[in-house]
Formats: sequence, C-alpha cells, structure tokens
Amino acid sequence: MKRFLKTLFTLLVLAGLAYGGYYLYQQQKTEATTAPSLRYTPVSVTNGSISQEVISTGSLTIAQTATWSAPAAMTLDSVQVKTGQQVAAGDPLATVDTASLDTAIYTLQTELEAVDDTLVSLAASYESQQTLYTPIKGRVKELYGFKGDRVQDVVAEHGCLYVLSLDGKMSAEIPVTEGIALGDRLTVTNAAENVYSAAVTEVKDETVTLTFSDLAANPGDTVTVLLPDDSTITAECAIHMPLEVFSTAHGIITTELLRINKYCDKKDSAFVVSYLEPTQEYRDTLAQRSSLVEQLATLRALKADPVLRADQGGIVSGVTMTDGQTVAKDEALMTLYVGMPDQMTISVDELDIIHVQTGQSATVAMDAITDKTYNATVTYISTLGTASSGITGYDVTIQLEADEQLKLGMNGTVTIAVGQQENVLLVPLAALQSDARGSYVWLYSPDFVATEEEPGVKTYVNTGLSNEDYAAVTGGLRAGDQVLVVRSAATTNTTDQQGGAGMQMPGSELQMPGGMMDRPEGGFTRPGTGTGTGTGGSGGGRTNQGGGSGGSGGGRTAPGGISGN
Repeated sequence: MKRFLKTLFTLLVLAGLAYGGYYLYQQQKTEATTAPSLRYTPVSVTNGSISQEVISTGSLTIAQTATWSAPAAMTLDSVQVKTGQQVAAGDPLATVDTASLDTAIYTLQTELEAVDDTLVSLAASYESQQTLYTPIKGRVKELYGFKGDRVQDVVAEHGCLYVLSLDGKMSAEIPVTEGIALGDRLTVTNAAENVYSAAVTEVKDETVTLTFSDLAANPGDTVTVLLPDDSTITAECAIHMPLEVFSTAHGIITTELLRINKYCDKKDSAFVVSYLEPTQEYRDTLAQRSSLVEQLATLRALKADPVLRADQGGIVSGVTMTDGQTVAKDEALMTLYVGMPDQMTISVDELDIIHVQTGQSATVAMDAITDKTYNATVTYISTLGTASSGITGYDVTIQLEADEQLKLGMNGTVTIAVGQQENVLLVPLAALQSDARGSYVWLYSPDFVATEEEPGVKTYVNTGLSNEDYAAVTGGLRAGDQVLVVRSAATTNTTDQQGGAGMQMPGSELQMPGGMMDRPEGGFTRPGTGTGTGTGGSGGGRTNQGGGSGGSGGGRTAPGGISGN
C-alpha cells in the first residue's frame, strides 16, 4: 500500500511539472506571436540652426608648375636630378659637354655676323619720310586719313586709309517692280536734284540692282528712282566696285593729297608720311640679333662653368633629359612643382554635387596635423563625371590657405558648407518617418489614446536641410510640440546593453536614453546615406562616425556624417 501511495505521489508531481512546463511554453508562444512592444521618448521641438555639409577626402597637390627648358643648343654630359627630388635655385641639374659648347658658340657667332650685315643694309635704306601712292586708277569715294593722323591708328580703326571706286559706278537696290527687266534704263535724282541714267544690271527674286555714275552720290547717300509707272522710290547708294587702300607705314601724315570724288591715276601721290618708325623687317631683325647675343652670353658662361643650374626652387615632377642627349634651344628638359602644396582635388558623388558651387567656403582637416584645420575655397567643379560601381563622382578642386606644415601628398578630409538655415524648428532624424504621402512624425498629445500601431498623432511635415542627427521642419509643427522617437524593445535592450552615449535636442532639457536610436522600419532616410548604426545600403552607402561600414559600390566614411537632404 505504501509503495502504491509513493508511486501515485510521484506521478502527481510529474504531472504538475509537465502542466507547468506546458503552460510556460504556451505563454512564451503567445508572447512570441504578439507584436513586439514599442516604447518611445517625447522630445520637444525647438528652434535652432542647422548647416548642410558635403564631406570627402583627397591628397594635397601643388597648383603651380613650371617647365625648365634648354637655354641654347648643346649636348648634355650627365643628368643629376630625378623625379621627386627637391631642388633649390642654383642647384645643379646636368653637366654639359664643353666640346658641344665650342661648336654652338661658333655657329651663333656666324649667325650674328650675318644678322649684323642685314641690319646695316636695312638701316642704309631707311628714310624718315615716305610718299604713299595710289595703287590703281579710281575715284576717291571714302577718305579716312588726314593731316596729323598716325597711319597705323587710321588703319587700325577703319581698316584702310581711303576707298577707291574702280569702275566709276555706284549701285543701289530697289524691290522688284512690274515693268522692269534686265538691261532697262531708269533715271535717278540725287540730293542736289541732278539727274543720272541708271542701268538695270541684275534682277533677282526680290531685288533689282541699278548702276550709275559714281559722281551722282557717295556711299550711304540716298537717290530717288523714277519707276516705269511714273511713281518714285528711294534707295541707298554703295560703291559698285570698291578697293580699300591701306599702308604698313608707321608714321604721321604731314601732307594729304586726296579729296572725295578726286579721280586718281596709278602712282598718283596720296599722302606724305613723316617721322617714320623703322620697318617691321628691321625690328624683327633687331630682335633676332638680341636673341643671338643672349644665347652667346649663356653659352660663354656655361663654357666657364659647364653645369646647368635651376633658376628656381621646386619639386621635380618629371625629367625628359638623358645622359649624352643633344638638345635644341627651348627644348623642355624638366618640369617642376613650384610654390606651396595648396590644392586638393576630391570626388563628390552625384547626390551631393548639385549643392556644390565655386566660391563656397570649406575647411580641411589633415590626417597628419591634428591641432588645426585649414580654410579653403572651391575653385573648380568638373562637369564630367566618372562612374564606379553604379555611382558617378565629379572632381572638385579646393584651394587652401596653406602654411609651411603642409607637404605634397598629405591626406585630408574636406568639409564644404553648402547650406545653412537659421532659427528653424529642429527634430531628430530618428523621429521622422515616411510613407507615400511624405515625411511624418508621431506627435505627442495627452488626450490621445496611444496604441502600438499609433503611439501618437500622425502629423505630416515639410522638411528642409538635414545633417547626420537633425532635420529642419518648415511646416507642420510649432515650437514646443513634442514628437515621439519610437524604437522597438529589442533595439532598446541592445542599445542599453551597449551603453549608448545619448543624444540631446539643441535647446531641449529632454535627453533620449540609450544614445542614437535606430530609425524604425519605413523611417526617414537620405538616399545613399547610412542610418547611424548598422550597415549602409549597397551602391555607395556612407556612414556616420561610430556607425557601421559603408555599403559596397564606392561607399566612404565621413567623420560626423555626411549631410544631405
């Protein structure tokens, strides 16, 4: 009997334990199928300022370059510089073969003697006064040069000194009129009421061309044409066959021998020009002589010290000369970076480039110089993009206010201020969500019965600039409103365990526990931008510092986050 009771007691205990386990299992199963609870933090909407920035990285370059060329024809002996070398003014660049210098000096001396002979001949033929003659028969119809004028000034302004009529005729055009045919003759009357016979020399679809004596009128004058039906029409006159006469003489007109409507034969005197400058040929020859003298001086100095030396300091960016090379005068031998490393070219992707403009201010933080930042300005934006992994980047050049600490090739982060809004309502990005209608927030109301699906009043808002933490709201909210920052219990536990630093709204006394919270599903995000924690989306995701890594396809990490709409 005792054994039976003991067995029964044991079975009852086991049955109780089994029921308890089943109850707990069902409880957990029920809880697992229930939507996870949500908790939220109300944050007051306050006024503040927000700036939008574009951030990218690059390395320092030197904007100014110089090309060092051979001062004269010669043969190099040995080259003593290489790419990347720092040189100062006066440093040796290459040694020169002295035998080649002797040959070059002799050649230049021979050329100089020939040039001197030419100069003597040109000087002997020089006269301080010159008479200009008409080149062909014709009547003077336009005259621009007068006594006291500089010939070169008149030609520069009008293209010539005077204009001749070569065939003795003026022309005028009138509309096509019934009864007028090619070869007909009409009469024209000038302003002095003198009548001339005009020939119809051309009939086109819409115009008739008349020619008549060039004594009847001057260019731009108006004549009256008598039509076959005895009506009249006016027409403007032009030279039928004009010739513009100019001169290359450089001097002052001291005598003018022409007048309007004067008929000239070939070789008639037109002007007397005095105080003539030397001819262009003489000036060119004199310049050639100066160049030869300069080359001779250079070669003779090299003969005394056969070493080519740098005429300025810099960093050698390229060397084209080689040992034993024979070079011509002005042949490029080496290129230099000169001046400070004060330029940086960065790549800005297509999402941000529309906000960047030349002249915008920027700051540069150098990786190797942690105690200061450098002011800079956007000086150039390329309109040609380069595509990589589905993202197009555009080169943007930044000019820095450099100092002696900067070195060529140093890496740095450029922050370009592309927009700013003052005294606007600010809400945390974590409070913003979006749907097909646009962006919205959950607005706290003490009279609203909150549920997990609707923790507050759904309120649509208009947004402006945004950065990695906040967005400006330009409509839909008022200062003092409280918006709910929603997060799931699972996310809350994870964040709390990680010991987040917390985030506070500017000007607000309310602090959100647990640090920066994940945006809920369907929340407000910026295209191509990471969400603060976790991994940025593929195709160029970018992350905030302290967040996850950028997604594949050209992602990059920017301290403090990259701002954008």
